[in-house]
Amino acid sequence: MTFSLGPTVTFAQSAFKATKVSNGLVLRSGSKILKVEFVEPAIVRVRSVPDGDFKSNETHVCMPLPERNVKLDFAGGSNFVSLKSKQLEVRVILATGSIAYYDSKGNTLLKEDQQKPRSFEKVELLKSNYNDAVSKVEKTANGDQVQANITNKEKVGSAWHAEQNFSWQPGEALYGLGSHQENLMNLRGTRQYLYQHNLKKSMPVLMSDMGYGLLFDTGSAMIFRDEPEKHGMEMLAVNQIDYYFMYGPEFDQVIHQFRTLTGKVEIPPKFMFGYIQSKERYRNVHDLDSVLTRFRNNNIPLDVIVQDWQYWKGNLWGYKKFDEAKFPEPEKMISNIHEKNAHFMLSIWPQVAAEEEKEMSANGYVLGRKIYDAFNPAARKMYWDQYVNKNLFSKGVDCWWADSSEPVDYDWSGKANDIAGNPLVRFQKNVQVMADLLGDLRVNLFSLHHAMGIYENQRLTSSTKRVVNLTRASYPGMQR
Repeated sequence: MTFSLGPTVTFAQSAFKATKVSNGLVLRSGSKILKVEFVEPAIVRVRSVPDGDFKSNETHVCMPLPERNVKLDFAGGSNFVSLKSKQLEVRVILATGSIAYYDSKGNTLLKEDQQKPRSFEKVELLKSNYNDAVSKVEKTANGDQVQANITNKEKVGSAWHAEQNFSWQPGEALYGLGSHQENLMNLRGTRQYLYQHNLKKSMPVLMSDMGYGLLFDTGSAMIFRDEPEKHGMEMLAVNQIDYYFMYGPEFDQVIHQFRTLTGKVEIPPKFMFGYIQSKERYRNVHDLDSVLTRFRNNNIPLDVIVQDWQYWKGNLWGYKKFDEAKFPEPEKMISNIHEKNAHFMLSIWPQVAAEEEKEMSANGYVLGRKIYDAFNPAARKMYWDQYVNKNLFSKGVDCWWADSSEPVDYDWSGKANDIAGNPLVRFQKNVQVMADLLGDLRVNLFSLHHAMGIYENQRLTSSTKRVVNLTRASYPGMQR
């Protein structure tokens, strides 16, 4: 039996009370809150907290969207409530708060675990205080890296260690989660660790051959599991569970829903579709010019030439200024590249050195380990205005290779050999150094905010040159 759902409905034997709100439902059980809302007829957002009110994970993964009234039919039964758009039906079991998704014909797409759809455990949030003045520099495969010198850790709040559990269908295939080393396509029956690393690209997005996708709007480290005891996503530190169900049923349509939430990809400038010439690095202006000249003299097409690391002076790793002894007239050098009908790409790093470190530290814009605070808009602007634009972009640089945007790793030295074959230990070690620097809530977010600062501030500086940023760490939203 079903019936029309009024503003509020509750059942004597139910754990949750459901209340209609704009585009969805809010369900409460004691201090627990669950909100199910349609963003569009084919997109559903689910948020949950075990205690208190909703609090954003502050990822900046999704864009602010204009509120849209989605036409919904509400109904209820003896133990469930239902919302229907023209493309989806969402049912919530009132006893447990478990959600199930169906297409317009009533075919099952996805169900949360009916007995234990989600769980929470409170965790402390700690802030690490660094003393870089006495830190040692270690030479690694990722360049000169400042080692962590943590003087103390202070409690700055609390969050939730959360698990969102699902019941995948027999034979269902799942794809996504980024680019990893395990040589997996279908993720069913596997475990995958999501964190930023030079050798990993973590994207908390799943695509199912049942015609839907899932986007987890979370900045913490995560573990995907499809194992006998656990099926879903574990999030190490969140303010709330926050995920989106995106329906296609075609993959192109699911990707359209993803773009609706996180932003579209702009078409790159034409030169980025040509040949990009790069090597470990060029050591001086003569190296650059001779390579480009040989390409042109031999009629070999070349559209971009890349200058990688150590164009700076001495050991000032990440310094955003050309070494005058090796690249004495950068503006003239880049102009000559342009005259040969090529473009110039330059690597830039989140590390600050010399006066950069001193000046940004004085403003409180350095997180530690000489990494600038990409989460602070004022720090992003100073990074761009005072250093990248003043010393590099204004000289004619066309595009960026934002290197080391993880921005720290545990195992880029000899330590890697001991744990290379142990994904769990690699996860734990690398997540810890990232959490120490960035905070548990933001382990996966540095590259997104770093890219945001480069994009927004270059656009403020110039509207005549498109922003091109190649970077090895990725996250939903970076494409915009």
